[in-house]
Amino acid sequence: ARGSLGSIFSVYYRKSAPGKEGDTSDLLQRPGFEQVAAGYCVYGSTTYLTFSMGYGVHVFILDTLSGHFVLAKQHVQTPKAGPIYSVDTSVLPNVVDGVRKYVDLLEAEGSGKKFRHLNNLVANFHNVLTKGGILMLPGPQKQDLAKFLTEAAPLAFVARQAGARASVGKRNLLELSAWSLEMSVPLFVGSTADVDRLEEMVLG
Repeated sequence: ARGSLGSIFSVYYRKSAPGKEGDTSDLLQRPGFEQVAAGYCVYGSTTYLTFSMGYGVHVFILDTLSGHFVLAKQHVQTPKAGPIYSVDTSVLPNVVDGVRKYVDLLEAEGSGKKFRHLNNLVANFHNVLTKGGILMLPGPQKQDLAKFLTEAAPLAFVARQAGARASVGKRNLLELSAWSLEMSVPLFVGSTADVDRLEEMVLG
């Protein structure tokens, strides 16, 4: 919903010694595929909790009377192609040619695509996950990228569990691992056909 907020989380098995505080070894140099759970909350007129523990994606809605989350939808599946595209259009003059040409195709009359972009990464992702399409954080500036550990990898994990996929433009995002806690990457996530087409245009 317009004006909504969001938060993202993910879970890894720890690598540091048990019985002590965790350290950076629990997060760094670990590919996104090693996550064991991930999800997000969208806070607005309705509060959604969407998460996966590796066995599908499930959506819960907060019942404000009881204070409990109630299962709203099991085993969410993202359509193979979808109508939505979401990108901050102000960054497009600076992106690589393949991304700009791809967006030109989406904007063309008769493409069947609808532009929908809020100033909220989680809400944009939720729309794409449930309705199909593609969400893009193409960079190149750091503020226009996704933080790998706290944004890109968790959303990619959820997308994969829903039959969607995530890419950095040239390879599967979940194959990457973070070399620092602040590492940021391009994020292209959504319906498989839409992300595949984006990759084709980036790779030329």
